[in-house]
Amino acid sequence: MTLLRHKIQELISKRRPDCIVSDMLHPWTPGAAAKIGIMRFVFQGTCMFTSSLKDTIQSPYSPHLKTQSNCEPFVIPGLPDPITMTDHSFPISNPKRVYTQLMEEWRDAELKSYGVLVNNFYELDCEYTHHYEKIMGHKVFHIGPAALNWQREGGERAQDSGRRNRVPEFPQLKKSQLRCNSIWIVLGKDSEEEEEEWLPKGFKERTKDRNDHQGWAPRVLILDHQSVGGFLTHCCGWNLVIEAVSAGVPMATWPLYAEHFYNEKLVNQVLGIGVEVGKMDWNLWVDAGKEVVRRENVERAVRELMDGGDPAAERRREKAKELGEKAKRAVEEGGLSHRNLTVLIEGQKQLRDAKAAGI
Repeated sequence: MTLLRHKIQELISKRRPDCIVSDMLHPWTPGAAAKIGIMRFVFQGTCMFTSSLKDTIQSPYSPHLKTQSNCEPFVIPGLPDPITMTDHSFPISNPKRVYTQLMEEWRDAELKSYGVLVNNFYELDCEYTHHYEKIMGHKVFHIGPAALNWQREGGERAQDSGRRNRVPEFPQLKKSQLRCNSIWIVLGKDSEEEEEEWLPKGFKERTKDRNDHQGWAPRVLILDHQSVGGFLTHCCGWNLVIEAVSAGVPMATWPLYAEHFYNEKLVNQVLGIGVEVGKMDWNLWVDAGKEVVRRENVERAVRELMDGGDPAAERRREKAKELGEKAKRAVEEGGLSHRNLTVLIEGQKQLRDAKAAGI
């Protein structure tokens, strides 16, 4: 991303935008904005819950450094809820890990910015929004869920979002973990011979009328379908989680790397709309790690999630449905996310007009 810096700076100087909205991978943009006298807003690709946990890592607390082993659980202090993790599942907890230096650089850049835009709605993690605003001294603008805006514009746009929402670094699972009845979204170039290693013999032919096996899918439309009762997810980026929440679908969570484990804690420990598969070891990047999640773990989580006779499962489903309804109201005209985006745009227009008038 840093290789783009010079060209983007040239573009900014030439176009003279009213403001800059950039994500954390462009920590040089506050300086570029200041140079031409405009504001830089951070687009936060995660939720405020995850951002709060990330900030705790760089605080004096460092609870993970006080444990006796990587498996010993600890409570992250200073948060609205008692969030429990282990060092195995705590991204960036080791100061020597590569993310630590990047996180410090991103945080410094954010402190020089005017505010934060989030693909989320306020009711989902309002307490953590207040916590983050207090710690960082920033205004947070919830402007999502964006997927619902695509959906309102018609099925074609929502279907197109499925194509755009491909994950290029799709998690690499062990072949033993790929056997179940489902809609498979598979990225890769496996030959028919290679597929036979992890698909049961004759699987495609036997299930061609009830299973779908392809490289992309309109995820938003699938999640919103009335026949979908649950979503087994890697919490692989915030989009997966917020789209399931927007559709009112409970989740079975199977995190792998990056901020996946943070998203899992929000879904299960805070919102109460999910069940953990039981993955414990955080990985640096896309591979599935040393720990193999067995099919028995997946079966247990899915049964627990889908059991219609279990009061706990019913409560999860009701909570998920309520959050889905709140998400839809947020992006409707007059909803909080809609108002936030309107106020943000109008404010930038007024600043531009005042500057043009020499005020």
